[in-house]
Amino acid sequence: MRLSEQLSSDSLDSEQILTHVNEYIKYSYNVNQIGISGNVETSEGEILVGLRDSKNIDDGYFYPSVNGNAEVYDENVQFYNNSVYEDLPTVNIHEKRSDLLGEIAREAYSELNMVSTKESWCCYGMIISGNLPQDKSSDRRCHFNVLFENEINEPFDEIKIRYRKASEAFETKNLAAIIIKCYKSRAHGLLFRIAQFLRYILRSKDFIESILLLLIASISIRNMDFSFENIDLSFENISSILSILFAGIILLTNFLNAIQYIAKSFQNLKSTKRICIYETMSYISLCRRISKAMKMKYHPATYASLKMHIENIIYSNLQNNRNLKKGISKN
Repeated sequence: MRLSEQLSSDSLDSEQILTHVNEYIKYSYNVNQIGISGNVETSEGEILVGLRDSKNIDDGYFYPSVNGNAEVYDENVQFYNNSVYEDLPTVNIHEKRSDLLGEIAREAYSELNMVSTKESWCCYGMIISGNLPQDKSSDRRCHFNVLFENEINEPFDEIKIRYRKASEAFETKNLAAIIIKCYKSRAHGLLFRIAQFLRYILRSKDFIESILLLLIASISIRNMDFSFENIDLSFENISSILSILFAGIILLTNFLNAIQYIAKSFQNLKSTKRICIYETMSYISLCRRISKAMKMKYHPATYASLKMHIENIIYSNLQNNRNLKKGISKN
């Protein structure tokens, strides 16, 4: 019986799952490795994913931004002793305790040039995926991925520049950000968008004010009795000329800022994907929404880690709402 069939039952407990997995590993013809995959959440709440480079396996697939294989240190392996520090495994079989927190922190530095502590990573658990060959075939082996997550106080733009200096930056062709928006309902999502549009208008008030100032100054100039043969340097005329020059400078500055903002927005659109979810969604609808939004080739660990992140957002929001209601009822 295939491992996928053995694990399909909902009644299995953790001990039974481990028994089936160890049985598969015992008789598998493939080299079984433990993958470590980590979500990295930016300061703006985006989840980073990496597009695999053509020089690596799974070219064109999106993986979690931190992804690799857990390794065990062996002093007889010269590569570990001669390579860069981030290639040195943190798992040692001679230690009483072994975990993969050091491995995910090591991999984060290797792939993103990101310094993190073991304690800063949160572990979701393990997923099992991949082709399950029954004999000596060339099919891909079964994948075991332990999923983690970490939050960093940096925006996507800075990380995208910094990761190019990582020792394993060659594995990732490009970084992308997944923006997740969670609303209580569709009505709440609509009100949020309206409020966001109004905030944008308020942020653009300098641009609008400069246009109005330019129009007023232009009208004043037209009403001036101005000619090169008879220049009237009265206070009113000088004030009008200075007003139109000042308005022109402000307008030009705001126009250049707007062009820069639009160009940056278009550039970010190429490397960002948006997922809009609602707390009232059913579990099946949520899974469909994530799959529909991710119109790209991706490793199962990417989907699983993203889904767990979204489920945590919904759960946290629901918990906060319940606590808020309890606080109101007590008062």
